[in-house]
Amino acid sequence: MSIDLFGIIWFFVCAVSMFGNIRYISSVLIFSAIFQTSTAISFGSLEFSPFLVAELFFLVKAIPLFLFSAKKIIIPKWGKWLLWFSLYAIIATVLNPYFFEGIKVLTPSLGIDDSVIRGGSRLVFSNSNIAQIVLLVINVLTVYFVYLNRKKIEFSFLFNSFIISIYIILLLGFWRYASVYLHIPFPTIFFDNNQGHAILASAIVENRVRFTANFLEASSAGQFLSALVISLLLLKSKRYYTLMILALLGLILTLSGAGYVGLIMGFIIWGIRSNYKQLIRILAVGLLIVLVLYVSNYLDLFYNILITKSGTDSGINRSASNFFSWKICLDTYMFGAGLGSSRCSSFLFNLLATVGLLGTMLYYLFLIQPLRILYQYRKEDRRIDFIFMFGILYSINQIVSAPDLSNQYLWVWLFLFASISPSKTIKQVE
Repeated sequence: MSIDLFGIIWFFVCAVSMFGNIRYISSVLIFSAIFQTSTAISFGSLEFSPFLVAELFFLVKAIPLFLFSAKKIIIPKWGKWLLWFSLYAIIATVLNPYFFEGIKVLTPSLGIDDSVIRGGSRLVFSNSNIAQIVLLVINVLTVYFVYLNRKKIEFSFLFNSFIISIYIILLLGFWRYASVYLHIPFPTIFFDNNQGHAILASAIVENRVRFTANFLEASSAGQFLSALVISLLLLKSKRYYTLMILALLGLILTLSGAGYVGLIMGFIIWGIRSNYKQLIRILAVGLLIVLVLYVSNYLDLFYNILITKSGTDSGINRSASNFFSWKICLDTYMFGAGLGSSRCSSFLFNLLATVGLLGTMLYYLFLIQPLRILYQYRKEDRRIDFIFMFGILYSINQIVSAPDLSNQYLWVWLFLFASISPSKTIKQVE
């Protein structure tokens, strides 16, 4: 067992938050997604992220709290779809590596580029399959018990925690970025202790360092920030405009093609759902972004990343990995090779390769449920509209370039959705 200073502090924070109202450990759950380059504790090669540790602490608090209340357990419609998907995914992950043993898959441990260059590796049941099952079960249980304890947690409290966490993300991001150019010391030894996923803080595109914050990759930061920029505009409050501008600046500095595509898609979706006055705001924000890019000499770079990146070796390999994943789906007769058996660059194609056509359909049938509920009540509260738009945009970004079902901000979004409490207008999260 190995634990360093970050892990000691994190366990202390989780333990202290267990005292008092459940909303405190729920808040820690939201903040835990910030520290993706950190490990709370490790057992040999097995590393527990702050997110996973916070989920376990939350479940220790939430499960007895609900059971002792003697309330009837109710599974909402969206929860049933999530349950069906999870059951199928677990069964497919346990059985399919044996049924289709030997077919070629893109082994996650090798990385996308190396896996494609090697032409894949033979499918076998591995620790990666077990890890993905465990993560899925814990994530689903956490979402469900956030829902069951939503009255005690309070949506407003959790939403404010999410907003504060965004400020922390940007603070750490700009601090890390400034440490390169201004030589301001950044405590990398404290935050970047995840040995299995070393952060690419020195990643450079066109001789420029990329903004990564505490995400594992700059592209992950770009996907998150692009969904965030558009969603923050929907809150229509001056106190969020500063946060939006900082998020936009961080997004530009990520030099992430996936993030830039997400921003463009966000503007398109925002435009479709807007009236005449809102379209003027969209054009104004769009012109502001172009001006910032032009003044900062990033406009040509923006164009090159969007247009030419697909022609680079990395871009070609990522496109090839998606076609390879479709082949895996066909080779398994559309049943999938199991979670953790393969990894490409697209969430959609990764689902097809791992849980097959049926599992993919079950997942998106589930995803429609929270989006439908949020859309129905988006006019009741701008914060609900924010969560709705963030869910739409982040899901699109996943399809472009975010393959992991264990993606922490996918589950944070579901935690926020599940925490919506009964009110006069929203009687319950259906």
